[in-house]
Amino acid sequence: MKKYFEILKKAKLFSGFSDDQIEIVLRCLFARVKRFEKGELIIATGEKVPTVAVLLDGAAHVYSDDIDGNRNTYAKLGAGDMFGEVFAIAGAKSAVNAEAAASCEALLFNFSKSHLSCRKCGQCLAEMLKDNMMMELAYKNIALSEKLSCVGRRSIREKVYQYLALQRIKHGSSTFEVPLSRAEMADYLCVDRSALSAVLSRLQQEGLIRFKRNRFTIL
Repeated sequence: MKKYFEILKKAKLFSGFSDDQIEIVLRCLFARVKRFEKGELIIATGEKVPTVAVLLDGAAHVYSDDIDGNRNTYAKLGAGDMFGEVFAIAGAKSAVNAEAAASCEALLFNFSKSHLSCRKCGQCLAEMLKDNMMMELAYKNIALSEKLSCVGRRSIREKVYQYLALQRIKHGSSTFEVPLSRAEMADYLCVDRSALSAVLSRLQQEGLIRFKRNRFTIL
């Protein structure tokens, strides 16, 4: 488990924790590491989510499918990213799938009042965990608001330009690299991939943007 501590310290949930503190907390939360192969579901829609997960390596996608099989992507996850916490804490069934985009390992652990009341964990560490979890949930809420501000636009052109505008703000520069492939971007914006490519080409022809692969400049 210790070989993952550097990754865990980069995760928002364990921000400010020392190696010794992480070790104590993981024991109290009955943490374990589980491996998932590419295409395997880490969390499945409609199933109870008993544990919170932090991705230790590889990549995963969080998404849902509509009645016609169209994918709606919510997030692309990398090492240090946490997921499943909302459903695990609420004791609710998952409304999304989390699928391994590549072979990966995830740290699974309990996050309930009874586990945080463990004597070994102590009040101080328990409060640090709760504060960090609140911060994580706040960031997730911001990310969801950003997605809604994109998919809520009427046209594909508006959706695309809003997404790029948010990326410019996030990177603090008019030139930036987006974290999504074209297919992933189309799923994120809930649009057809061919239509997305056509809009991007049109925006470039009109001199509004310039791009090459995942690198964009808003002009």
